[in-house]
Amino acid sequence: MSGGAESAAPGAAQAEAAREAAGRAENAGVRVVLLTFVDNAGVARARAVPLRLFERAALWGVGLSS
Repeated sequence: MSGGAESAAPGAAQAEAAREAAGRAENAGVRVVLLTFVDNAGVARARAVPLRLFERAALWGVGLSS
């Protein structure tokens, strides 16, 4: 790159946002985060993620097997 700073690694902004959110949640006493979504059949589903794994879940997703 010429004349400018190199761009951050892919996902760096998402990782930082996840770390900040996890820090706020930890300060509030949260231990588990419930991620919710609607599957292709229109059924609401949820996955519980321990707060210590929240950053990884935010970057890489969670398993969706039944």
